[in-house]
Amino acid sequence: MFCLLSVGKASHQEISEKLKEATFNMLKRKFDGKLFSKNEPAQVNEALVKVLCHNIVVLIHESFENKIPIDILAASNKLRLFNSINVA
Repeated sequence: MFCLLSVGKASHQEISEKLKEATFNMLKRKFDGKLFSKNEPAQVNEALVKVLCHNIVVLIHESFENKIPIDILAASNKLRLFNSINVA
């Protein structure tokens, strides 16, 4: 990742494309490259769930890599409080 960002001659668009390709390749490797749903809305939902799972995996990996604790209970309490404020 650092080598992509440190290249002076590459344009922002080229760097962005390389990061997108890397992300799609990670998704394909980790969660299989196929969608098993038959209709289009189900395929969209399946793809979104795979992206969500990928983001969770990356978050957990970075948490362990950088020794950052994740407090799930505190986060869920904040989310509950946030939702109760926005609903009212």
